[in-house]
Amino acid sequence: MKDRNERCLEVAKEGERLIRDGHFDRGIESMEAAIAIGTSDLLTLSAIYSQLGNAFFSVGSYSKAIEFHRNDLLLARVLNDRTGEAKACGNLGNAMKAVGQYEMALSYFETQLKLAKQLNDRFLESRALFHLGTAHQARGKELSRMCPSTNDVDGPTWQQAKDDLNKSNDYFRVNLDLARTLNDSMFVGRILGHLGNNFYILRDFRGAVDYHMQRLDIAHQFGDRQASRRAYTNLANAHMMLNEARKAIEYYRLAYSVAHETEDKYAEAQNCFSLANAAIAIKDYPLATEFHLRHLKLARECGDVAGEMRALSSLSLDFFYQSDLRKAAYFLEMGRKLAKQMGDRTALEMHSKKLTNLIDDNSQTLLIDGEIQFDWTADPDGEPSTRLCRSVNELREPQMDERTDCGLSRQPISSSDTQLNSKLTTEEELAKQDAFFDLLLNVQGKRLNDQRCDAGILTDLTNRGPRQTDSMTITGYETPEQFIEYLLAAQGRRMEEQRAHLFPGLADRDDVLQKIVDTPGFDEDLYDLVIKSQSKRFNDQRTDIDDVPGLKFLGNLPHHSATTVPEEDIMEIVLKMAAGRLDDQRASLNPSA
Repeated sequence: MKDRNERCLEVAKEGERLIRDGHFDRGIESMEAAIAIGTSDLLTLSAIYSQLGNAFFSVGSYSKAIEFHRNDLLLARVLNDRTGEAKACGNLGNAMKAVGQYEMALSYFETQLKLAKQLNDRFLESRALFHLGTAHQARGKELSRMCPSTNDVDGPTWQQAKDDLNKSNDYFRVNLDLARTLNDSMFVGRILGHLGNNFYILRDFRGAVDYHMQRLDIAHQFGDRQASRRAYTNLANAHMMLNEARKAIEYYRLAYSVAHETEDKYAEAQNCFSLANAAIAIKDYPLATEFHLRHLKLARECGDVAGEMRALSSLSLDFFYQSDLRKAAYFLEMGRKLAKQMGDRTALEMHSKKLTNLIDDNSQTLLIDGEIQFDWTADPDGEPSTRLCRSVNELREPQMDERTDCGLSRQPISSSDTQLNSKLTTEEELAKQDAFFDLLLNVQGKRLNDQRCDAGILTDLTNRGPRQTDSMTITGYETPEQFIEYLLAAQGRRMEEQRAHLFPGLADRDDVLQKIVDTPGFDEDLYDLVIKSQSKRFNDQRTDIDDVPGLKFLGNLPHHSATTVPEEDIMEIVLKMAAGRLDDQRASLNPSA
């Protein structure tokens, strides 16, 4: 009969295989099963923690990723595995960066760089430099989006963003030289792409083009289709900002072709959308229509309702510019219907107003015997006219009820004053609860340092004797603050429960905890950083999977984009370049032209 260590290793190997093949959910289940079996082999457990951390990262469960990478880091200290410690710092830093904890991410990356230099591991040093560059880049990009406008070049937020991006460039340049020295050509390509992105954010678009061209050359050398597509898209965006729309269209076409060939529908849709908008900039409305229609079809296939709404609005504009008013009216009506289905009052009112104005100005073309004439033949999914709004009066009716019955009670909404008063009372209670929890979080945030424990406490597994706070009661507190102080004191008694999160699945855990403290040269600052990270709350967010160390089979990963509209949406810039907007031109348009 196999002993526990063998059974744990066997199940862990199956989990590793599943994760390597991109089956993360099943891989996580296997790894957690291995932990449930348990092992006394620290090397096996370290590998499980690392794999689980990367798997949770890849599915966006960053708090779980941090938990396992944190355990991997502490276990590496016990094993005196300096290389493993450095890699765990890199993994933790990436997870911290993913949730916007940039200072903590930088601390881990700096520790990784320090360890790499001590080990004289040049490849590890290269990765640490890259991580530092991406952390400053992520924060700089986030700050740049907070600027009031693209012209806010003197504001404090933009200056902070600029400082971060310049620091990022410094790390990337050092990294670039080192990667070239190591003949790590594929990694050189990644660095060049990130430098190009930084120059784009810094509005040095010529510099961005230069770096992205170099990135494209390396992608071609290695036959990396996804990297080529990203480079094409980035080059197109930069040329758009340089007012070189025709050049941008060439690159968008190339990016679209690669996305289509690789069956990446989201990337395909995003490039359709961008290409169509670039066509508007040069007033090539037939081309814009062609690719907006492709985007519409893909958005529907992907279930991206917001992307579908954008496509419908764009198509109404495309056909308006081409004096095809019945098609323009049709896509406005489809946008109006979709907004109503979504419950988006603002979008509904906007589409209704535009459609009403269009009909008022072109009644001879759009009305026959009081009925609106729609042309749905351009729609790839074809909407029969009988399902659309038929008259102007119907169009001008109230679009949404001010109050809507949920349908459960089957009672009139305002059947009694008592019912309304009950609703108000409930809302007041909810408001009080919100205020209480705001106060709770505010006070709790101030006590973070008070709740961090000394490493030595972790080795004491005996039950504590009664404390003064154990006999306190909730009654007798005059203010909410006093009650919250009591609540937080009670929370401190959960320390032993929190210790259980350290080294799950490890036999003889108590001995390992003692070894952490007794390890020669024990880095208390590093341990303090680990414990501090444990107390953070994290919201699930997405990040580029390329930043996950150790994950190599990227082709098997699920697409992590949830929108068919590109993140770098240059539509507003395109519209400013275009001849004008629908509302501005409707009075001067000659339908017969």
